[in-house]
Amino acid sequence: MRKPVGPVLLVIALACAAPPAQAAEVNFNAGIVGAFPIAAFAEKDGIIHQAPYGWSARGGGAETGFGFNLELETRVGKVTWVGFRFGYVRHGADASGVKDFVNGVPDTSGTRGEITALDGAWACTSIGLPVRFVARDYKWGTTYLKLDVGWTRVTCSYDGVMDEPTGTERPVEAQFGYGNQFFLSGGLGADFRVGKALAVIAEVKYYYTYTRGAEATSTIAGSVIRSQLYYDTQTVEVLVGVRMPLGGI
Repeated sequence: MRKPVGPVLLVIALACAAPPAQAAEVNFNAGIVGAFPIAAFAEKDGIIHQAPYGWSARGGGAETGFGFNLELETRVGKVTWVGFRFGYVRHGADASGVKDFVNGVPDTSGTRGEITALDGAWACTSIGLPVRFVARDYKWGTTYLKLDVGWTRVTCSYDGVMDEPTGTERPVEAQFGYGNQFFLSGGLGADFRVGKALAVIAEVKYYYTYTRGAEATSTIAGSVIRSQLYYDTQTVEVLVGVRMPLGGI
């Protein structure tokens, strides 16, 4: 699947267009993240469909996620900062559709039991190249626009219980790894100075991850199942954290 490269080139061009500062300033940013799934990623009803190869997922059943961001940034212009970001967010997920699908797979051996409980989770580990443009500078801090591009490793895991025909219970575990997918993000933020070496930051960002067409294979309750995502993952993230200047280099 071809990934869009135009937005990436635009962000790089905007960052490079700014005149260089006389001294390179470096900040370390750290924050906790609340991530809210939207569109198909949040859908819970009728999201699993039979396909010749296994199942097609038309939605993620994702719930509110939580995680963290770590970032280093340096000033490259009067109002422009560029950086490197590592982030992780984990969402709980409604797995009732997956449970019904697996229980509905024909069992010709007669030895497979029935899944009675199943929980799901999405994990998104990302590496990004954020660009921050300061909009206004106030006595209390600044407001800014932030763009981010990069890749997200997307995995979906399941954990549950199966009742065997013998009347015993056994655990059920599975993980679908959908690989590294390209993402775009944009949002607004503000920092509030609380000292010469510390600021509190707050950001609201929209993330669009190109997961449509991503495939993964795993084994659930003895059934080898291939899954393909038929949607792009979209979330709105709220971040609260701190910014600490590391000085000039």
